[in-house]
Amino acid sequence: EHQLIQSLNTEHQLIQSLNTEHQLIQSLNTEHQLIQSLNTEHQLIQSLNTEHQLIQSLNTEHQLIQSLNTEHQLIQSLNTEHQLIQSLNTEHQLIQSLNTEHQLIQSLNTEHQLIQSATLNTEHQLTQSATLNTEHQLIQSLNTEH
Repeated sequence: EHQLIQSLNTEHQLIQSLNTEHQLIQSLNTEHQLIQSLNTEHQLIQSLNTEHQLIQSLNTEHQLIQSLNTEHQLIQSLNTEHQLIQSLNTEHQLIQSLNTEHQLIQSLNTEHQLIQSATLNTEHQLTQSATLNTEHQLIQSLNTEH
């Protein structure tokens, strides 16, 4: 009977050991599930980091596009300024042409005045010469009659 009791005690200790081992296995399973949860969380964090890097890249690209738009507006302003300068150059050339035409008209006016002056002088000289000739002939005629 004593041996039977000892056998039962040994069996009881074995059962307690098995229970303890079972609890350890459950603890390890719980720890494993926690590790899997942490791994999942880590993967989520990596995905968020990747998404954040993508957003930063898009922001950088947006800033580049804004810079290019600003540069395009500057180029358009410079083109407008260039067109204005070309218009002013055309206007300047027109003014130079008008000045040349004005100088030509002044030259023609001067030439016309010189021709008028020469014509008047010639007419005056011819008139004086004719008058003198007529007076001279009249005097000769009177002298002859006398």
